[in-house]
Amino acid sequence: MNSKFVVKLALSTAFVAVPAMTTSTAGFGSTDKVSAKKAGPEKAYGWAKKAEQALAKGKADRALTFAELAVEADMQNRDYRGLLARIYMSQGRFVSAERTLMDVMELGQVDPRTVISLALARIAQGNVDSAVMLVEANRSILPVSDYGLTLALAGRSGEAVNILSDAIRADSATVRTRQNLALAYALDGRWRDARIMASQDMAQSQVNDRIAEWAQFARPEAYTLRVAGLLKVRPNMADTGQPVRLALNSAPSAGLAQAEVPAAPVEMASAPQAAPVELAALGPAPVSDSVGFAAVEAAVNTVESDPVTVAAIEEAPLIKAPVVPAKAAAPAAPVKLALADVPASKPSLKSSTHLVQLGAFSNAANAAAAWNKYSKRYGVLSGLDSASSTVTVNGKKFVRLAATGFTNSASANAACSKIKAQGGVCLVRAVGAEKPVRMASAAGRKIAAR
Repeated sequence: MNSKFVVKLALSTAFVAVPAMTTSTAGFGSTDKVSAKKAGPEKAYGWAKKAEQALAKGKADRALTFAELAVEADMQNRDYRGLLARIYMSQGRFVSAERTLMDVMELGQVDPRTVISLALARIAQGNVDSAVMLVEANRSILPVSDYGLTLALAGRSGEAVNILSDAIRADSATVRTRQNLALAYALDGRWRDARIMASQDMAQSQVNDRIAEWAQFARPEAYTLRVAGLLKVRPNMADTGQPVRLALNSAPSAGLAQAEVPAAPVEMASAPQAAPVELAALGPAPVSDSVGFAAVEAAVNTVESDPVTVAAIEEAPLIKAPVVPAKAAAPAAPVKLALADVPASKPSLKSSTHLVQLGAFSNAANAAAAWNKYSKRYGVLSGLDSASSTVTVNGKKFVRLAATGFTNSASANAACSKIKAQGGVCLVRAVGAEKPVRMASAAGRKIAAR
């Protein structure tokens, strides 16, 4: 994927990569006068290029107009949605940016910048629990500096201090890590430590200015001020969200294992950096290949193969872990090895034709823990079984988690839609010849038939 075209919200101690722009609230750069319904890929590409050029010149409204046209003309192009999210963030439109970034991730782009950008958009709206769940779910791909500071911005300053304190002891610790720790100290009310840490990399006069700025950020629940201040943007409180016509679910759904590959490479000129600003904030995150979509409301990182970056994927069913000891003494009377606590009327895994995939994890224990959270959070999962399978991406094995028990695509899609309506992310896929296995239930004793 073209790294120049992703959401560019990487910050450093010296630069802010998002130009500070403002826009009129009237119309939000409306595209009502231009129709994109019948436009082809070439036209969409042209609009995206114009949006990038306008953004580089600081013309926010014009950039927004062309970016929305490009997205509407090519609804499945995650690059165009990434550009649109970048513009929304530069305008302080955090509600619109959140929805657009969720679309980017659902289309298969899960990289540090996109994850951190989405977390910032949520923190700016006060949705701190959701932001924390997101970064925790994607912890394995996030630089420790970005991860720690995101926790601090979300009000978890004590935890952030511990994480960043450990990070600065490493040989690879950078100025960004130290300054992020200084800000975490400030948000935790440890002003003396904040001043000492900040002084390691800047002049005393700059430290005084920085401490004064952080004092504003440290006000209780000043989430919008923190994010807007770090990004050097003005919050747009009139933002009501991404236009309905750009909703991803209004376009044909993408296949689970078919991440979009642009027809032609997109080469856009990067927007110029804003004037250097001394700012302890999120540092530039390394660009990594997408490994799928990440569920954004629970601790789960869904991994899907990208045909561009993953040579091959091997999938094999997991062996269900027994709940009882393997060498437990046999009962005196014969025991039927069936799922006795599952109502006979409920569809079994074998009879399921479709699954609702919810995420992927580094091991089966984490997948089981996530299922417990999901089944409580999303009522539509009540009474359903969970299933798991393994997938290998770039030599690493992940455990995919899915809800099973759907006998047709309509019921599976309806359940997925309800999950999305609650802010979650999911995908529906048909059960193949090699079915996943039902996971062991921590609540009840289920013994899989031999």
